[in-house]
Amino acid sequence: MTETGYDKFTMGADIHSLYKDVLKKEKAIIVGIDIGSMVATALALRFREDVIALFASECPQPGTSMYDKSVTDDEWKYKATYHFFFHMAPNNWAENLTVGKEKYYINSFYERLAGPNKSYLSSDELDEYTRAFAGFDRMRAGFEVYRAFLQDCADVKQNIAEHGKLTIPVLASGGADSAFTGEVKAMMEELANNVAHEEVPGCGHWMAEEAPEAFVKVLVGWMNKLDK
Repeated sequence: MTETGYDKFTMGADIHSLYKDVLKKEKAIIVGIDIGSMVATALALRFREDVIALFASECPQPGTSMYDKSVTDDEWKYKATYHFFFHMAPNNWAENLTVGKEKYYINSFYERLAGPNKSYLSSDELDEYTRAFAGFDRMRAGFEVYRAFLQDCADVKQNIAEHGKLTIPVLASGGADSAFTGEVKAMMEELANNVAHEEVPGCGHWMAEEAPEAFVKVLVGWMNKLDK
């Protein structure tokens, strides 16, 4: 049984409610990394008047040609994104095959998608991630995010067809050593009209963990330019 609420437009609405209704902020700069970038982009599309700018990075955005490529092109689906298919499998396959093996499975992600520096994640940090994810239902929550991708693709395409591309400033970014970064600007230009591009040096997919200072420099530098 597929759970509900994991589509990115619903997740984006949750974050929108957080800053509008709880924090009482009228508008916000929305920052997304990895699948969080799917959520950030969905939020920006759905609540356009309440978003100042969008930072999008490190994922193939649903509803774009890059997403289609990531699930059809052999170089992508057999190397970078093969886990999409595993996570989307029905009948709790992924849950049953990873329960009790969470540490091995999670660590495989951190090693496979990282840049040259594989030592950025300490053993204590890996243990904490494992603790947080350990258990059938906790892993399921992660897998359901992937199982909603087809709905996400349909939602994004419908939104663009009805409302056009985003007009807010967008920074398309990613780690300099990440496979996603070379595609991100063209990908975001399918969704937005005002797209800039800047890589985060010294890292792969896990920008904030691998190169936190460089990541913050790129992000804050871009945000500081928004008022000028």
